Amino acid sequence: MSNTDKLDALMSALATLCQSMPYEKISVGDIAKEAGIARQTFYAYAPSKDELLLSIIDNVFDEFYEKVSPVIINMDEIYRISLELFQTWNNNAESLDLVLSVNLDHLVLQRLKRYITRLSGNALRENNIAYPEGYIMEYLIEYITGSSFQVLQAWMSNGRKETPQQMAEFHRMVLHGSIISMFNTFGVKQ
Repeated sequence: MSNTDKLDALMSALATLCQSMPYEKISVGDIAKEAGIARQTFYAYAPSKDELLLSIIDNVFDEFYEKVSPVIINMDEIYRISLELFQTWNNNAESLDLVLSVNLDHLVLQRLKRYITRLSGNALRENNIAYPEGYIMEYLIEYITGSSFQVLQAWMSNGRKETPQQMAEFHRMVLHGSIISMFNTFGVKQ
């Protein structure tokens, strides 16, 4: 079994166990046994069951980032990036439902913030915009991260009734207005 296969087996084992028992009651030993590997082997792939669960999020975010990182990010691309975000979450709904069901929101937010920070840095560089001084960029990233996560979480909780296209348009309108306003208020070149 390859390293990728073992990691997939561990993630699948965790998902299977979550169907029959509460996440809090599942041990690393339970996951390893369900995956058919030794307990010590588990630790070669994840330092904890929380990190194993978050590797699901990392896979989703990596997929999203790969799709949008080549895009020269500007205000006209916010819809396209938002659409990729909602389509990626929609395509991975079953795994993400599992992650969101175990109340590790703070860890998911940390992961999302890391990707938004990377995308924001790319956008500033590609558009020759100076990195805003002081607190501006920090709070902008916090705003985008928090609002995006809350909207994604609500959309998932409500059964994804709206299409990814509808959600992307909503997300674009909110982000576009917020970012333009911030740039105009603080004199950051667009």
